[in-house]
Amino acid sequence: MTAWNRLGREASMASFGKLVAAAIAVMLMANLGHGPTHDHRHAIYIWLVIGVLPVLMQLGVPWMKVHAPQVEVPYLLSMGFVDMVVVIAVVSLTGGIEGPFWVLMLVTTSGAAVIAPGKTIAVVQALGMVGALVFATALAHTLTKANSGPLVLVGLCTPLVALLGSAVSSSLEAQRVASATERDRLKSTVDELSAALAQAAQGDLSVHVEADADAQS
Repeated sequence: MTAWNRLGREASMASFGKLVAAAIAVMLMANLGHGPTHDHRHAIYIWLVIGVLPVLMQLGVPWMKVHAPQVEVPYLLSMGFVDMVVVIAVVSLTGGIEGPFWVLMLVTTSGAAVIAPGKTIAVVQALGMVGALVFATALAHTLTKANSGPLVLVGLCTPLVALLGSAVSSSLEAQRVASATERDRLKSTVDELSAALAQAAQGDLSVHVEADADAQS
């Protein structure tokens, strides 16, 4: 398994882990007997179950990158849309920026940045998540001047998280391509040497194998 695939698998585990962590948090906070998390706990549980769908879709991204790259972007967009709707619902039901569940958006952003096919898409997704946070806060009726500071802070940090995740993913992808190129080059050299040795074994000593300039340097 390549390093990129391992990172994608860990992104899937993180996405699933955030749902489990949210469910545990809802269970604990609901026992307090007051607040939006207690009042909407059943609806939150339903949305968290729906949130498993994009996690399952995420598991298919490595296969798609190799076998169906032409539909990778639409697939990622649909997966991101479902995940964003789930996060908006959970955050809005738990108080918006005033509640603790907006941290789910940072986990979503980092995971999306890892599997995004480019830095631009990763940043656009992050900006969309910032807009989603503002929208969820408005739905929760907590979009006030008192909350403008936290919104600005999260809004500025979210694209930075996306840039960091995209940089890691791009580096791993470049290493994968370089490794594949080197593997193909070595295979070609081995094939040429095998053919030359086979001809030499038959008595043909006129064969000539070109030396690899990279190997000589």
